[in-house]
Amino acid sequence: MECTAQVTSASSTGTGFFVAPGQLITCAHVVAQAFRAGEELTAEVRDARYAARVRTICPWPPALPVQLGDPYPWPDMAWLEIDFHEHPCVQLDSSEPSLAHPAAEGWAYGFTDRFQKSIYRPSSARFVFEGPAEGGDGRRWTLKSGQASPGMSGAPLLNLDSNRVFGMVTRTRDAASDLGAWAVGVNEALRASPGLAELLELNRRFHDSDKAWQNALACIAYETVLRPNIIWVSNGDANSTSMVVGSAIELLTGQWPPNEISVTQVRFASRAGVGLEELDRFMERITAALIILDGESPSASCVELAEAAARCGLPAIILSKMDLDWYTKSLFEQVGADHAYSFEYAIYQGESLVNAIVAYLNRTALYMDRNRRYRNPRPIPMRGR
Repeated sequence: MECTAQVTSASSTGTGFFVAPGQLITCAHVVAQAFRAGEELTAEVRDARYAARVRTICPWPPALPVQLGDPYPWPDMAWLEIDFHEHPCVQLDSSEPSLAHPAAEGWAYGFTDRFQKSIYRPSSARFVFEGPAEGGDGRRWTLKSGQASPGMSGAPLLNLDSNRVFGMVTRTRDAASDLGAWAVGVNEALRASPGLAELLELNRRFHDSDKAWQNALACIAYETVLRPNIIWVSNGDANSTSMVVGSAIELLTGQWPPNEISVTQVRFASRAGVGLEELDRFMERITAALIILDGESPSASCVELAEAAARCGLPAIILSKMDLDWYTKSLFEQVGADHAYSFEYAIYQGESLVNAIVAYLNRTALYMDRNRRYRNPRPIPMRGR
């Protein structure tokens, strides 16, 4: 929200957003007519108005009195500059939104007169990515399930999976309903436009020196991602390693707010997989599992653990210090192939077990997707070895 600005002229109103200090982008059709007519452009940031200069418009508008195209040709993007640098900048997203079920969602923020005609106020809309549309001039993205009102042209479109700005809203599908909107992928458009490509490097340099966006992502992760419950699996006699693993678990649980992570110890006395019924009952009550196999835990245990998690539709990460033999690995992989089960098996190595597990958790478990939990998992029978 703090990265946006209202862009106005005598003939139009739209939204822009900062990608580098003093540098913002908006839709070409928001500024093209004013630029050709020599009208003054302004960008309003935090209730202060600044004169906006057009660096480039892509593609350049025709000379007046020729009418602007409707829709404006791809990528419909303009680069503006103002003499104000005390603001944050969005971080651009180089990846494309997932269209798998459920499809990724996008959140747009701009300035519209939706509530009161001709009075533009901050407004937001939430969309679902429907897919790309290949046009004759370039690729646009179809958004559904949200209302794009006049004034939102040029609004940044945040991909709620990556929490980075993927696109820019360019056109409504129906201003009077929640039919959706059209958008362009910003990273793709900047790369394809010689006059705009410099902005990608400016955006990268800004975030190399300013960590505000990355710090915000870390805060968001604690609030929105699944917080995995830790399951510590040991054999019947694990006293020699339990203190080490216990230290790792203590360090792991300290990364979340108090009392939001549970730790359960499960002991396997043999390769038979003792206690899976109790484990099933536990897994039915949680939303994600970080499973740590202690020291000499039998490698076959991971298969029973994967099946127990899958029976409950539970995403899981299984960490072990030992690699799997070929047969066990094939059984483990078959669970995923047969049941569309979302899990991962990883080997932690190195002198420090604590550092290895914490590093892996920071890289993977913090960003486990809440949509990976299946509402109606297929039943998986007990293997009974």
